[in-house]
Amino acid sequence: MVKKSRNIIGLAVLVLVVMVCVVFQAHERGYIKTGSDTVYNDKENKNRKKEKTGKEKKKNNVASVKNDRNNSSQAKKQNTAKNNRYGDNPELKVLITTTGYTSLFHDKVCIKSSKPFEVVYGKKVKKYKGGSKVVFKSSERKKKNKKVVVRSCSNAKLRVMSVKRQDGRPAYRGRFEIKWTRNGLLLKNVVPLEQYLYSVVPSEMPSGSDMSALKAQAVCARSFAYSKLDSAKYKKYGAHVDDSVACQVYNNIFEDKRTIKAVNDTKDIVMMTKDKKVALGYYFATSWGCTADGKEVWDTEQAVSYLKGKLQVSNKSKGSRRLNLSDENLFRNFISKNVYSTYDSSDQWYRWKTNIKKSSLSSRIDSLLYSCYTSDKNSVLTQNKSGKYRKVLLKSIGKIRKIRVEKREKSGLVTELVIVGKKRVVKVRGQYNVRKVLAPIYENIKRKDGSKVSGMKLLPSAAFYIDMIKKGNKEIFVIKGGGFGHGSGMSQTGACNMAEAGYDYKSILTHYYDGIVVDNISKSK
Repeated sequence: MVKKSRNIIGLAVLVLVVMVCVVFQAHERGYIKTGSDTVYNDKENKNRKKEKTGKEKKKNNVASVKNDRNNSSQAKKQNTAKNNRYGDNPELKVLITTTGYTSLFHDKVCIKSSKPFEVVYGKKVKKYKGGSKVVFKSSERKKKNKKVVVRSCSNAKLRVMSVKRQDGRPAYRGRFEIKWTRNGLLLKNVVPLEQYLYSVVPSEMPSGSDMSALKAQAVCARSFAYSKLDSAKYKKYGAHVDDSVACQVYNNIFEDKRTIKAVNDTKDIVMMTKDKKVALGYYFATSWGCTADGKEVWDTEQAVSYLKGKLQVSNKSKGSRRLNLSDENLFRNFISKNVYSTYDSSDQWYRWKTNIKKSSLSSRIDSLLYSCYTSDKNSVLTQNKSGKYRKVLLKSIGKIRKIRVEKREKSGLVTELVIVGKKRVVKVRGQYNVRKVLAPIYENIKRKDGSKVSGMKLLPSAAFYIDMIKKGNKEIFVIKGGGFGHGSGMSQTGACNMAEAGYDYKSILTHYYDGIVVDNISKSK
């Protein structure tokens, strides 16, 4: 009995020891907490909580600062857009002309995209898979005065397969609007203005040009585009501009990384007059060593303050940069002897020459004069018996006897030309019409570098002089001149050479446009 009791006590002690060990291990591992443990952990938890709260506050403060910056930046953008009466990156409506820029009206329009796109006709929407194409024909008369919209489902470009440009079939950003008219289909590209410039800059200036020149071109093109948002020229078509030289060449040479950078780096920057109006960013290819007043080029009633002609010598050159070339002898000397070294001197179009046979010019002059008369009834005047010129619908002027310069502007441009025919004497007015009448359509033009160009529909510029010589039994008109384009505003060749000489784009612009301010469009009125 005693032995049995001892065994029970021993077993009880063993169980107690085991329980104590288990409790101790549980405490060590944190499964059981004492009062002191709880106090310690509460303090630790409070410290951890404070530490966490501090981190969260710091994190929240950083986030708050970032949000404030973002909100400030966003507010600034909103205020800029609000202050800009045109809105932020407004849409420009561009009329796409046919192949060769011959007409605004298309017989057929074919559109294709590599990604899905859709056609909206009234309330109907038809979707097309990527790689599909859709064709619209002007012969579908039941759709007269109707409009359809073609748009991408993924912001992909839309390619016009029915039009060909220098780089091939052009692809466009934005959307298309197609309208049936009695003359054919009108094709309109609706695109954000900044994206429009992506395809203008490379078409107007070589993408390999110095970046400062490309930026100057981008600002000129942007200024021109903004000024056309208020223009009424294409209002009857529901558009602002077309894609030809009548406005700015668009998407003839396709987008390029460098030209896109030039546009992005000058985003929203335009040229403005001192009274904060957007300046018309007129530009042309190459000067003859001098630029022309806008009034001389477009025969406006009032002068354009920032379009003032000047001699194109370096800004660092001493002496006056104004030169009066209205004197015939002074102009001839300027063209033939290259008196000055200018920003354009190295270009192949700086000087040129062409010969036109008298007999050849006589056979085509009547139709050329008639086309000038019908386009502008103030451009061609007929001399009456008293010697005065008046507006008269032209008949044949007969065999040409002589041609003389009647008026030469201070820039050297010919703005009035008199053609003496056997039957009539006529005066052609305006630099553009003068260039059209003397166009070397069938003749070669020899440029400064000796290269030849043929088939031109306009004389390269109106900065020329003309002589008649006899070669054997043939009489020939010899025309010598310089430059390429209308001659007012920025010379693109000159801008490129200024950029290479180290001028930044703002300096280039202020050189070509008198008194302009280069600033954000939001500052305009």
